Amino acid sequence: MSIPVDHVASTQTFAPPQQPPASASSYQDGRAAGEQIAELVPANMKYNSTEIPMLVDHFSGDLVDALEKAGNDPEFAAGFVEALGPERFSRLVAAVDQIPNTQAYGTDPQVTQDTTELLQSLSVALGAATRSPQGAIDAGFVREITSQNGFVTDRGLDPELAAILLNEGDYTPETAAELGAHVFLEGEPPQIMDRPEGSLPVPAHREPLLKPASHDVGWDNTGAWATALHGILRNQASSEVLAIRGDDPNDATVAERLLDPGIKPDSLTVISPLVGAVLDTPRANLATDPNDQAAIAAVESLVLASHAHNGRVGEWAQEPLGRLYMAYPGEILNVGEGSSAFPASQSPLGERLAALGADYSGAGANLMTAALGADGTPPLRLDQPQGLPPFMAPAERYDSWEQAIHAATDHYRAQVQDYGPPREADVQGTPYIDLEDLADEIADIDAELVQAQFGANAIAATDVDNDNQAKQDAVNVISDYIGFGIGLGTGGASRAAFATGYNTHVEGALLEALWPTDNASQVFENEVPGFARELVAAQTVQIVEAAARSGAVELPDSLRDPETGGLRTPTSDADGAQFAQDLAGFVAGNPAMQQAVDQAASNLMARVNALRAGDYRGGG
Repeated sequence: MSIPVDHVASTQTFAPPQQPPASASSYQDGRAAGEQIAELVPANMKYNSTEIPMLVDHFSGDLVDALEKAGNDPEFAAGFVEALGPERFSRLVAAVDQIPNTQAYGTDPQVTQDTTELLQSLSVALGAATRSPQGAIDAGFVREITSQNGFVTDRGLDPELAAILLNEGDYTPETAAELGAHVFLEGEPPQIMDRPEGSLPVPAHREPLLKPASHDVGWDNTGAWATALHGILRNQASSEVLAIRGDDPNDATVAERLLDPGIKPDSLTVISPLVGAVLDTPRANLATDPNDQAAIAAVESLVLASHAHNGRVGEWAQEPLGRLYMAYPGEILNVGEGSSAFPASQSPLGERLAALGADYSGAGANLMTAALGADGTPPLRLDQPQGLPPFMAPAERYDSWEQAIHAATDHYRAQVQDYGPPREADVQGTPYIDLEDLADEIADIDAELVQAQFGANAIAATDVDNDNQAKQDAVNVISDYIGFGIGLGTGGASRAAFATGYNTHVEGALLEALWPTDNASQVFENEVPGFARELVAAQTVQIVEAAARSGAVELPDSLRDPETGGLRTPTSDADGAQFAQDLAGFVAGNPAMQQAVDQAASNLMARVNALRAGDYRGGG
């Protein structure tokens, strides 16, 4: 079934190769040549049509001459292709492709070679035409070419031919993307398996133009996909092809196909490095130009696609999505937040992702779920020493992708701590400090991490039919992690020191102070079940730390680190017990802080309770 697609990305301006000044006469000469050839292209063509040999025998010289001129002159190419129009260009490609299949030629090797060269020339001509300011050979024109196969059918262009056109020509990114999208959407995903009896090898005239050349037509499909991926990368169209959507702008059509875990693992040696390079390109482009609209649209598609797959993506996609999260944790954690997106995450990409709407507020957790499943070489540490040669320290990597994703989340939490609570104004215009917004953002960070880790464990457990254990493992991992993770941005000179001091001397005492054994909590109005109290206690410390460091609240001397203004590091069990009592008393005695902490706990618990009910996909 054909999948209608529309190109929705605003693409970057394409810089064509240096060409002679535009020539109206060259363009008109191309139109004249195109009109001449157009009269000769078979109409209502069927497979093995007798008109095909006539086309080659009597008019191939004119066609070869026109294509040679088109390949060397984009103005001529634009006139030539425009005169043919999308329908006749498709028919011409199909007619040429059928030449070796007609009874008149059989297996003549010279005909095979000539056909290969004609397909190359058609590709070069179409690519040149897209680079010319003359004519209208744009993404819409190329899309029309792919919508028909040149024969009397309602099918689109053969995906292998679309891949050949793409890889043999030099296109603008947006036109290359249309050819690539056609291959990925209309060609079945690659599946290398035993060749069935009677399967057909690739036609000899196509074989030199496909990478890899050896595969079965209509069976494993690696040739079309791999060739198209080469063409997308060579034409620098990765962002543009990922940004192609379906009829609904929120259907990330091409991105969903490239993340599809249904592609058979046996084909990964051929496909995965190429798909991975395409998926990683938007992140790399944004690193050099944060306003790259094509890259922004592509990242948006990847976020939507990983959300549509509920974080269960092909293993080739996990590391590119992990690198994307490492670079933009704040933007991804604020997907769908609209105007309430936390200011620390604002950037052109952050604004685009926040505008997706509340229905996609859990998309960040699903992308993290995908990234947490990666098991390849972990990325370089974010805290790499930046010395100069010859004193540069050896590059260090995280121990695992899981550790890397946790570190990126910590990094964003530190940004939130540094930013502090947003400064707001009430209806009378009176300024105030919004502790609740700060607390809610910290709760969102913690909650999406909980969801992501839980989802990753549950997905990993599917293969061993051990889902219940995976759920418990996820809760345990997150409990331990958040207890350690609160050390980021705290503890004066040593950030890890506070986490160690908290875990060693404070946590147990703080749990008793926040939830006295025989008394209701003075801090939390809503019930916090026992299994989640470690999470909520750690989050409470995060919120107090962030508010204090930003100057929104002033801590008593018994809690305050004079160097940072944040929480000090407890040094003994007795000190930790007093620290816990002072902290619980400080929160309970500050109505604004108490309300913010309680609301954040409710936010976190809503997500955790959803996990316990089995709803570990997406946000809430």
